[in-house]
Amino acid sequence: IPSGLVDSLMASIVKNFQITVTNVHIRYEEKFSCKSSIACGLCIQSFSIATTN
Repeated sequence: IPSGLVDSLMASIVKNFQITVTNVHIRYEEKFSCKSSIACGLCIQSFSIATTN
């Protein structure tokens, strides 16, 4: 694949790229390595990636 084609394709993808994530809760629980369980979490209210023309 010619490098110019790859560059053009990547530029086109990035030009139209947009991601929006809202209200995400990630939780990790460990129950097996210790006698007592461990839990921790992360809350993301909003995360956005956008490009403009």
